[in-house]
Amino acid sequence: WVLVAVAFAGVGVAVARRQPRNSIGWILIAVGLVFLLSYIGNAYAVIDYRHHHGALALGLGAVFLGVLWDLAAGLIPLTVLLFPTGQVPSPRWRWTLWVYLSALPLMVISAEVVAIASPVHISSGGSPIPPQTGIMAVLNNGSSTLFALLALIWLSWTIRLVGSYRAASGGSRQQLKWLVGGAMLTVI
Repeated sequence: WVLVAVAFAGVGVAVARRQPRNSIGWILIAVGLVFLLSYIGNAYAVIDYRHHHGALALGLGAVFLGVLWDLAAGLIPLTVLLFPTGQVPSPRWRWTLWVYLSALPLMVISAEVVAIASPVHISSGGSPIPPQTGIMAVLNNGSSTLFALLALIWLSWTIRLVGSYRAASGGSRQQLKWLVGGAMLTVI
């Protein structure tokens, strides 16, 4: 995860240095930093809750940081919508951006509330194990529903990008190839 964080932040710095007004560079820097914080939080949560049974200081804060990977993963698709200029491609896509920017914080907040619910149970990988019953289970299911909504929006943005590739030529087409290549490397 450290390599993933460094890769995102490195590409973000390169874009932000060359085009400081392009929001994609700043989003990628944020993704890298949030992934790094999440990794640190997960590692500390494993040490605290798996080895010291929650006795160390700041354990709940580590769990909170560990769940932030949801936010980082949610910021990545914004680059697909905003690619290549860093702005929404047309007014008809603004509503999807507003729905997305409304649902993403709700998903992250519900995941955080479920994660820090008492008692905290941490997997060996550092992820919180959500409760299977009660109000926290309902909240966890709500988070999953919001994730499904976000995934549908991601899909629509990806389809838009495919259409943009078919209509692009020259430098725009080359930029889209680089984006697709970077996405495939990230998935691999």
